[in-house]
Amino acid sequence: MNRITIIVFATFAVVFLSCTQRKANPDAVVKTETPDALKDGSELTKTYRSGQNLTEELYKELVDQSADLKKMEEDLSTINTNTDEVNTVFTKYNGKSNSYYGSAGNIANEISDSTMRKDILRIIGNSKFRYDEKPAGIKTLLERIARNNSNLRDQHAALKIVLTLPLIEKFQDENLPKSKEFNELIREQGKLMDRMDSLWGK
Repeated sequence: MNRITIIVFATFAVVFLSCTQRKANPDAVVKTETPDALKDGSELTKTYRSGQNLTEELYKELVDQSADLKKMEEDLSTINTNTDEVNTVFTKYNGKSNSYYGSAGNIANEISDSTMRKDILRIIGNSKFRYDEKPAGIKTLLERIARNNSNLRDQHAALKIVLTLPLIEKFQDENLPKSKEFNELIREQGKLMDRMDSLWGK
């Protein structure tokens, strides 16, 4: 996606999230509490450094809260299942035809009469050529399905990021540590260094 497409998509995603959150809440108030994945002491905050995916966990929480997102995920799962099914149907169909031509060629090559062998191989080759044209339309459709699925994967990944970025940014704003305890530690360090200096001079 180019930059303009990303900007438009990001704007749509933010509006989508706002709408889905409002639908889920009768008072039209967006939830303000910290997501479970970002709460201190959660299993995820303890282990995400070793392989857990915080973005996925935040997105999953949004899905659980939104009927629209949940339906979209179900539809995406259906699309993936249907894609596997149509690919399997064509693979079986195409595989049987290619298997036939391969075995027919092997049998033809066993014909001892060279003239007859050439004639039969030519007949097989002509049939194979005609067959290759038959599923051309289906192959074009499969290529289109593959491109669409690639676009869906890209949009799905972008959607996860655009919808979860506001969550982590809100967490950052609301949970920035206060500087007081850091400054106190620095003062204690300074006092200790002064004491060490005084001892060094004795």
